[in-house]
Amino acid sequence: CSASPHAVATAKEFIRKLSRLPISEHGTLAARTLADIRVTPEAQEGLKAFLEKRPPAWQQPSPRKD
Repeated sequence: CSASPHAVATAKEFIRKLSRLPISEHGTLAARTLADIRVTPEAQEGLKAFLEKRPPAWQQPSPRKD
């Protein structure tokens, strides 16, 4: 299974954030994170690839500029 690099990175950050929030705020963070991921070009490529029954063509992430 091929996973979107951006979605994987976002999921890891989501898990880190959950540990710092009260349980009552987990649902809000989950909804916001999912909404943010679903509008990315990677999400669109993943859905398009699924519908076309082909593997997704993920773009290579740009190098970080820290």
